[in-house]
Amino acid sequence: MRLDRRSLFLVPALLALPLSIASGETPTPSLKISGLLISNYHYNLGDTPGTPNNQFSIDRVYLNFNSQITEDFAARVTTDTGRLTESKDQKLRSYLKYAYVEYKGLGGGLKLRFGATGTGFIAKHDQFVGQRWLSKAFTDQNRLLSSSDLGLHVYGTHLKGLIDYQLSIVNGGGYGEAEKDDGKTAQLRVTLDPLSGGSMNLPLTLFASQEVGHGEDSLGKELPAAQVVGIAMGFKHKRGLVWAEYVQGNKGDTQNSGYSLTLVPKLSDSQNLYARIDSLDTDGDTSIRTLLGVTHHFAKSLSAGLLYERQIPPEGDASHGVYLKAQTGF
Repeated sequence: MRLDRRSLFLVPALLALPLSIASGETPTPSLKISGLLISNYHYNLGDTPGTPNNQFSIDRVYLNFNSQITEDFAARVTTDTGRLTESKDQKLRSYLKYAYVEYKGLGGGLKLRFGATGTGFIAKHDQFVGQRWLSKAFTDQNRLLSSSDLGLHVYGTHLKGLIDYQLSIVNGGGYGEAEKDDGKTAQLRVTLDPLSGGSMNLPLTLFASQEVGHGEDSLGKELPAAQVVGIAMGFKHKRGLVWAEYVQGNKGDTQNSGYSLTLVPKLSDSQNLYARIDSLDTDGDTSIRTLLGVTHHFAKSLSAGLLYERQIPPEGDASHGVYLKAQTGF
């Protein structure tokens, strides 16, 4: 067969066509890298033996790696930092906080995450209040729940945000612990927001966490199953927000119950007041934690705050101090 000059140009073009179609169907994955530094200076106003009266510290350093693999698949890895408190080596060390693959090709407002991601109740608090750099969520601060756990997570958002939920089957020990037995923990959060889609929000949240199939310890004794139930309500307006939650939990003979109330009034577009009170009852012993402060936001992820904190334990003297906190995004 004789090939003319036009054919010589046409043949390579036809050979390249399937490759161009394939590349169009599978775009090159994108990768976004970001981070967040949370630091503070603390001056202790009390006299606690063995505790420095003033110190600088790094609370958190998050490094986020987010990849959009295809239109339906995405992945995220987030590292956190901390000290090994039981080790003589007190260097800050990095560890995994989030590591998951996400699939949102199911339609109907559904998406799946497999791996370590935020647990429903704490994640909803952090998303709504947005002040984690000042203080952890109540259930996280008091270790009633873990902020991240490994498992399968189902998310749903329907009716333009009127209702959303998160259903998770997780190990139960949190991202900081290895799995110890065959038991798993089922968690369900359901949120109804009748003001969704407008200029205000009024989320009403119900949450339940139940350990199942927790098994026996090395001596053959049945392990106690932990249960946590919670209810929360928030209100957000252009002039500020309010968040209130009540939680009950038990594990074996230990009973916990408590509440947290947070107020964040806006003084201006760049300044907020911050007020919060936590009360936790453990087997009849009550501790109270109060925080008061003011924050200034220089940019979206560049903020500083002056905070006063007072803690009243069930027994002994109260402790209090002043914090100068900062968060820097990059």
